[in-house]
Amino acid sequence: MDEVKERFFLKNDDEADWAFEKLAGYKRQSKQLENQREKFAKKYQKRIDDWYNPQNTSIQDQISYFQGLIEEYRLTKPDGKVNVPSGKTSVRTTKKFIKDENVLLAYVESNHPEFIESNPKVKWGEFKRTLKPVNGKAVDENGEIVEGITTQEETKVTYKPNMEAIGLSESEEE
Repeated sequence: MDEVKERFFLKNDDEADWAFEKLAGYKRQSKQLENQREKFAKKYQKRIDDWYNPQNTSIQDQISYFQGLIEEYRLTKPDGKVNVPSGKTSVRTTKKFIKDENVLLAYVESNHPEFIESNPKVKWGEFKRTLKPVNGKAVDENGEIVEGITTQEETKVTYKPNMEAIGLSESEEE
């Protein structure tokens, strides 16, 4: 039969003092261990970074180089797109509104008060949906140029290799 040990209880101040000494010793050991862990983590993180960074920089340089080649070729195409068995480009142009908050606020307060919040602030998300970009300006639904907003076109080109066509699975891409 297994013998059941009784749980230890502190019975006086001397035993409590002894328990605090033990507690302090274990807390010191814990802190030393934590410091050692951090030291090793920094050491190994540096080793990992020293291994990773040059390789990644080289790979990123190659990605930029080949995207640049494809971009130069894409610009020669009448439709501005490349679509070949090994990959394709996609082009997305968005219009960006650039606003001067103070001028815009004054304009909207005068002409579209329904888009003003109680602390006066333009309900930008709702108001923006009513605007159309025209020649670098924003025009409201009444055909008026909205003061305090200019527009700018942004073009984003995405390069999508067809991983399967070149013998790689999609999971190897990531």
